[in-house]
Amino acid sequence: MINTAPLNAIHADDIPSDLQEALLDLENHLKKQQSHVKTVTVMPNCSIDYDRTIHVQKTLSDKISWVLQGILVTVDADYKLSYGDAMWFHPEMAKGRSIFKIDKDVSREKLNSIKEMHHVDGDYDKEDPTCISPFHCDVGEYDAISIDDMGLETVQKHLVVNASFEALTYPLWTQYLMTGATIGQVYENWTKMDMGNGKSIMDTSSFVRDAIAQKVLNCTYHDVTESKIYSDEINALYSDGHSVYVANHAVKTPKEGDGSILIHLSALSGYELYKSVKTDELFVPSNLGLSSKTFNWDDMSVAQRKRIFSDCMWEGNEGFNTYVLKPPGLVAANKKAFENQYSLNHSSKLRMKFAKFSSQPVRDFIEIGKLLKLTPLAAHMDGIQTTAHHGNDIRVPLSLKYEPFSELINKFEELSAEHPEFQLFNSALIDGGYIKIPREIINKLK
Repeated sequence: MINTAPLNAIHADDIPSDLQEALLDLENHLKKQQSHVKTVTVMPNCSIDYDRTIHVQKTLSDKISWVLQGILVTVDADYKLSYGDAMWFHPEMAKGRSIFKIDKDVSREKLNSIKEMHHVDGDYDKEDPTCISPFHCDVGEYDAISIDDMGLETVQKHLVVNASFEALTYPLWTQYLMTGATIGQVYENWTKMDMGNGKSIMDTSSFVRDAIAQKVLNCTYHDVTESKIYSDEINALYSDGHSVYVANHAVKTPKEGDGSILIHLSALSGYELYKSVKTDELFVPSNLGLSSKTFNWDDMSVAQRKRIFSDCMWEGNEGFNTYVLKPPGLVAANKKAFENQYSLNHSSKLRMKFAKFSSQPVRDFIEIGKLLKLTPLAAHMDGIQTTAHHGNDIRVPLSLKYEPFSELINKFEELSAEHPEFQLFNSALIDGGYIKIPREIINKLK
């Protein structure tokens, strides 16, 4: 039922065990409505989106087992959605990328003026939609460097806007899953729903990216459209009149000799723009997949650590960013096989000079061991000026729903004996092995 040939062609027998488990769950779930499922293609960039997985599990429904990237599913209009379909119907609906050719440096101040809007609590402003979503967005200057036959170097600057507008689309996505909407209903909304500005979902997506570029470059809308050299959609719906194609981190293949394909390498590496695409496949992966690993602070040079805090910005004072710290999903030989599989040629690498990234708000949900690894020590920040949280202290949520804090409470007496300098509670309230609580507080605990 599931075509894994594109994934196997790249990874062979080296598919991670967790991804194998997720794909088995995907197949079992789709079999429940097998008569409505036409095709399921697992693309070479298929990977587990752990940040989105843990976030929707904790904030939406524990019935969601996985969120995957790199899946192409074709169903008929009567296929009925549920929480289980979050595996292939990605929450970053209508996400796309645009590239603008520029001749001057991007202003860091202007770039930082592009704020992040929460996908649940945010209020989409149709008059000023210049915001990014909390997950997997980036806006910044990306440079293509070329060397001519005489050894002269030329730098071509670009503004890349990779954005979703989840303050508007995420409530729709959750509604579709919660109410059991059919794909036919979703596609009708996709093509006909006015998103508040007289535009469809996909037209709004392009409009938002143009508006962001206009604000960053401080220019007119006409100037932005004139400088735009590329635009795509990576999470979109299409129809041939009989079935609906749901693309998840995949770009519709341009007509032969008419268009390019942008591949995201990683947050720190940037992108690669391929000017020649020759494939019979309807869709090409939009990225190299998400690595399950993150760069280790101990393994970085001082220059590499400085680059993260000087060339990368995100909202808040967190000392790490799980999007920024992920390496490319495919490297070396696997990347070459990926290019050959889709006949991707004549590329230009767009190296990230500096950019603003989504903040990835998952720190309160990840396991404590990973939190320890992700949080930089004071030694890692030597020579770096930043207000980001780092050092020996690890901040954890004051909630018994957070397992490490609950365990801390349970082991408080033992830990206090071992570390008397650590005071979890106000010492004035402690009397022997007891804590003194005012009567009015106790009355509210009955």
